[in-house]
Amino acid sequence: MYDVARRFEQEGNRLSASHRDLYAGHRARVTATLLAAAPPAAGSLCLFGAGNALDTDLPALLARYARVALVDIDDEALGRAVAPLPEEARARVTRHAPVDLAGIFEAIEPAPAPPPTHTTLAPLVAPAVARIAGAVGGPFDVVASLCVMTQISWAVVRAVPPGLSQDGVREAAFRVHLGAMLALLRPGGQGFLINDLISSEYHPLDELPPDTDLLALFHELVRTENFYRGSNPNLVLRLLRRDDALKGQASSPRIADAWLWRGKPDRTYLVYALSFGRT
Repeated sequence: MYDVARRFEQEGNRLSASHRDLYAGHRARVTATLLAAAPPAAGSLCLFGAGNALDTDLPALLARYARVALVDIDDEALGRAVAPLPEEARARVTRHAPVDLAGIFEAIEPAPAPPPTHTTLAPLVAPAVARIAGAVGGPFDVVASLCVMTQISWAVVRAVPPGLSQDGVREAAFRVHLGAMLALLRPGGQGFLINDLISSEYHPLDELPPDTDLLALFHELVRTENFYRGSNPNLVLRLLRRDDALKGQASSPRIADAWLWRGKPDRTYLVYALSFGRT
């Protein structure tokens, strides 16, 4: 499963590397969100799913953060991300790859019998969180996940063999992902989970009037459950508020913003930013 997920991400990163212009508006919103969260001086930032750095303006972030950690399953993509940086800026960036930000793919391969349940998957979560946190270090003032949860979900669809519950594996992977973000945040730090909720393939986002209230649209789509399964904000909020391992670490999770992103010439995405604090 891990190898399938890694190849899937590597292929996607190679194909997207030459399309930086398509990310311009999305990149500006993500970067503005992270700049607004920067501490007054000498802050540290960790980016999950940094890839080719298409989602972020690394030079702008390095002008405000003293240290930036890039985490991804694809080391070649991180190499492309830092290549344009001047030497001084590159020296303040650490690359961590390959890191499986789902954390459990290797642990459930090959498929056990009987198929794992929530009860049998649960013991895999804490060791996976510890592996990710140990690989990256920290703590950080800000940790952001850049549309990783939908990528994890697509990898689950492609990699989970017959006999395993995709929903069970997906939820366990999300618990690992959120747990790792919290483990890497300093007390009082801030986390941002940035996800693509849905695309114009399933809702006419490319036909919206310019003055559309995107947060109101977001809440309506969530109410009617019109979203990618891998970016279910209700699941994320439930885990942060009620999961025994997470609820004592996360504070004030909320939907902070929403915007449109034309990620392909023929497709528009509704993206949201969910923020939470570290107790």
